Amino acid sequence: ETIVPPELADPFGAEELLLAFDYEVAQETPGSVFIAPGSTLLDAAVRMAAGYGLYTVLYWPGQEVSRPKNLEQKISKAVNYLNCRSPRVASHYLAENVYYMFNFLCSFRSFEKTEEILPITVNSFNGLPYPSFDLYWQNIIPLETPAYQLARASARPVRELYPLACREVEQEAERRALFYRESGVRLMQKELAKTEGYYQETLSELQKKYSESSDSSKKKKLQDQISATKADWKRRQDDIVARYDLDVEVRLDHLVACCIPCLFLKIEVQHKSSIHRQTLIYNPLNGEVEVPPCPVCGRPAPVLAPDKKGRLACPVHEE
Repeated sequence: ETIVPPELADPFGAEELLLAFDYEVAQETPGSVFIAPGSTLLDAAVRMAAGYGLYTVLYWPGQEVSRPKNLEQKISKAVNYLNCRSPRVASHYLAENVYYMFNFLCSFRSFEKTEEILPITVNSFNGLPYPSFDLYWQNIIPLETPAYQLARASARPVRELYPLACREVEQEAERRALFYRESGVRLMQKELAKTEGYYQETLSELQKKYSESSDSSKKKKLQDQISATKADWKRRQDDIVARYDLDVEVRLDHLVACCIPCLFLKIEVQHKSSIHRQTLIYNPLNGEVEVPPCPVCGRPAPVLAPDKKGRLACPVHEE
């Protein structure tokens, strides 16, 4: 006897169901639904299960975030402004920021197949990857509805963030592939050495018989056997190398929008007589100020300096 959740009552056709998992029991129980491969109810459940979780929205479980007392220290830890006075927080506001966690399914196929989920999180406000986000996120219990009421910060569309996530996951997949390649090379060399020992011994016996024989027809036969053995050895080596060759496939498995109330800091940085303004984010998930992007290269910039065009940019871009 099963009570169906209200949201599933329509797809399943009833709010209460009597399920039978044995054909004879189903026949003997009026009003029961027989559950077996191919049954309508099971097919409907499988379709819904396959589509569930492809896109999920989860919310920070805490209340509104207050300004930390040591905020200036957190800013200095996140960004080093060269040749500038200490940054000053001119104003701040609280808004919901969305961090899109692109979960990629990465398949490594070699002598065996291994699959891993590689999460790549991108900040929708500034388009920066957040490598350690999932490590912090897994330590909380997110909610399906927010426990706060906040306006959402401006965000880049997902279609612009997805290529950034793909770029990051390619690098991460290559790092993981290196591990599997090293493991495969060790096993491949071990198998090649074992094969070499067998074929070397076989060739040695054939060559010995060839050198000791004075019968031309027998020597011709032995020479054919030697050539065939060498060719078979080469084929065996090629098969082993191909077996341990690594093929990597990456595809997006599901997407999670992680919504967090963040403190947006409007700061001012003075360089000589010029005032530079910038927006930083204080994230309560890890209690730190996030590193901002460089306006030139778009990469995370833990060190910024004024350039000749009046921007705060990575020092490497200075002319």
